Amino acid sequence: MIATQDTGFSMHEYVGSPLLMQVVGLTIVIIGYISKGWATWLIGVDNYFFRDQLIAQPNPYLVESTLFQYLNHPSYSVGYVVGYGYALWADSWIGLPAALLFQIGIFIFLKFAEEPGMKKLYAPASSEG
Repeated sequence: MIATQDTGFSMHEYVGSPLLMQVVGLTIVIIGYISKGWATWLIGVDNYFFRDQLIAQPNPYLVESTLFQYLNHPSYSVGYVVGYGYALWADSWIGLPAALLFQIGIFIFLKFAEEPGMKKLYAPASSEG
């Protein structure tokens, strides 16, 4: 975002207030980090960083938090809005589509790499219950 800061047209000019764009951007960044941090805390840091995917060791407990009831993937959905917030904060019009492409990439990874592995790892546990 910093590399593309203040390049091309200015989003701030359309809004009329650079400070407002920075406050909105910072608010989005904070919401994204809170969501990502909350999801990490609920799942557990050791599990969050791919314990179940890389060494095929399932999480010993099922996470049934309100956060996961409303968002299946809070770290990927809300957690990655940080990119949009930084783009607004830095007045980087190139940063907005870049953040979107990055988030699309995360969901492609989720659909084709993470979810199939999780279904395979956790399916025996769910059929026993």
